Amino acid sequence: MRYAPQALLRPFIMGFLTTALAPSPKLFERGAVLVNSEGRRFCDERGEPALALPDQPGKVGYIVIDAALAREFSAWPNFVSTAPGVAYAYVADYKRNRRDVYHEARTTEALGHQLAMSGKVLSATLAEHNATVRAGDARRALTKPPFIALGPVRSVFVHNEGGLAVDAQHRVLDAQGQPLPGLFAAGATGQGGLLLKGHGHHLAWAFVSGRRAGRFAAG
Repeated sequence: MRYAPQALLRPFIMGFLTTALAPSPKLFERGAVLVNSEGRRFCDERGEPALALPDQPGKVGYIVIDAALAREFSAWPNFVSTAPGVAYAYVADYKRNRRDVYHEARTTEALGHQLAMSGKVLSATLAEHNATVRAGDARRALTKPPFIALGPVRSVFVHNEGGLAVDAQHRVLDAQGQPLPGLFAAGATGQGGLLLKGHGHHLAWAFVSGRRAGRFAAG
């Protein structure tokens, strides 16, 4: 990160930021709308949208914004996604690097057609959202063309917390706390109730517990 030429590093970093990372909650707090593949809003985006998304048709959704919100999320401190301390991705980065998930149209109806959904349904969804925005709200009404959709977006859960109960030798325990013969668990699957904060800690536990579980299993 410190010494690699930016011309080589930035495309690699942006490919990661715009592919694998979740959108900033602030994007939804400012008025972005999450719709399903039919153009319908299905949750309060400021809550737990990742938990609601898998229940939608095709398990996918689209983040819809307008030109005003796009301008707001084109420079620090308003980013679309980030790897903290590494880099930040703004709307322009999605347009430049991810034409496959960046969609733009002059009208909401035309945007719906681009997304293979009913333009009328999408327009009605955004009109309903706009009608709930009041003066002084943190959320914007989406009224300024062009209109932009990022997606399809999906919920991806990369690890669990807690995992199976294990003993000091990483043997999986049954409901009575007794080891199950021949069954070992490591990494996120065998955290034994341990809660870890941060990806680095999950990786460290995976490396250490995997080696230890392997040794006990082989012994």
